[in-house]
Amino acid sequence: MTVTIRNSRELGEAIRAERLKRKLRQADLASMASVRQALIAGGYLSGAGRIPDAQISG
Repeated sequence: MTVTIRNSRELGEAIRAERLKRKLRQADLASMASVRQALIAGGYLSGAGRIPDAQISG
């Protein structure tokens, strides 16, 4: 199935769906992409409904 990606949100959703289909952890995907796992989990590439990292203010 071909998916048309129109924005960063849809890109995140497609990446997450494919990652889960292949049973990859975020750390596995990060290693394959030569980035830190925090980039994958931080909400930047995460799909819809994902909660971004908490902001701590003091």
